[in-house]
Amino acid sequence: MIYEFKYRFIRKLSEPLGNIFVNFLRINNFIDFDFIIPVPLHKRRLSWRGFNQSELLASQLNIHLATPIINDLLMRKRNTAPQMGINDKEKRIKNISDAFNINNDANFKSNASVGTKFITKQIIKNKSILLIDDICTTASTFENCAKAIGPLEPSQIWALALARG
Repeated sequence: MIYEFKYRFIRKLSEPLGNIFVNFLRINNFIDFDFIIPVPLHKRRLSWRGFNQSELLASQLNIHLATPIINDLLMRKRNTAPQMGINDKEKRIKNISDAFNINNDANFKSNASVGTKFITKQIIKNKSILLIDDICTTASTFENCAKAIGPLEPSQIWALALARG
């Protein structure tokens, strides 16, 4: 399903895949995050695919849990090779190393909010963050995202993926 979603561009699969996240979080009582942050795509890959699969999955969480999403807090500053095409663990780690940074013009977005707010360090500081991606193999993507967010001093950074390995 993940392959069909990402590479055959079947956006509607975000609903059942997102529901997997929702059910997991509810069953395990992990629903008290302050913000959801999807792993960003580089603008070239976003243009090619037409959507960010992590943003669509995060939107499903927002719909069901009303946890605000910050789609543009993280930016992919360079166009990395797709991790799927790299078999060597060390090469995967190097490929994604230092690929993310903070967007100082990010907006706070939520279906429960009344507009947008400028993201400042004070908004993220001492808040719990849930990073969302579709697949986690080496955890390098999540680690690099967390490294970029770290200076904003959240209290916790959690990561959730549909598949591992």
